[in-house]
Amino acid sequence: IVSLENVGSKSVSTQTAPNLDKPWMLPADYSAEVKRIMNFKIDERTRDLKNNPDQFDKWLDLAYLRKTIGDYNEAKVILEYTASGWPESFLPHHNLGDLYANYLKDNAMAEKNMLKVVELDPAYIADYIFLYELYKRIYGEAGEKTGAILLRGIKANPGSIDLLMITALHYKNVNDNDNAKKYYNLAMAEAIKLK
Repeated sequence: IVSLENVGSKSVSTQTAPNLDKPWMLPADYSAEVKRIMNFKIDERTRDLKNNPDQFDKWLDLAYLRKTIGDYNEAKVILEYTASGWPESFLPHHNLGDLYANYLKDNAMAEKNMLKVVELDPAYIADYIFLYELYKRIYGEAGEKTGAILLRGIKANPGSIDLLMITALHYKNVNDNDNAKKYYNLAMAEAIKLK
């Protein structure tokens, strides 16, 4: 769960806010009940933002809803606005990274946004793992960036069992058994500490 505590309450964006009157179309294969719920939720978020556009969490919700119905470009516009308006938060960049990597198929923009996440919050482990998966898909397991992002994550989070285990598996997959054993042992030592 990601906290919104450190997010400023007012947008500082120099960008124009997204058009809240932009229509949407729900996928034809949605049931009548799902269409009713999605229309209600999008209407509600839109109304909330028209009344008070400085609601970071509502912008993120609206972007998520737009992505859910397949309106990826509008989700991108909303997330870029929130990234600009609340520059101290990594959440819009995390969501943009996912959107670019998995829906818009733009690896360069996915990488840019995921790297921004680890810059803004080096303790947010998920994006080191996302970057590893992205690099593995682009460059292969043995690519220079593929293992390097895991080591960067471990440097910032030396006690992360998840990162240590994925790094061990990475080294196993590139037939570097010495490093695989090293990182498995480090992961085991951390797990023992945590009992």
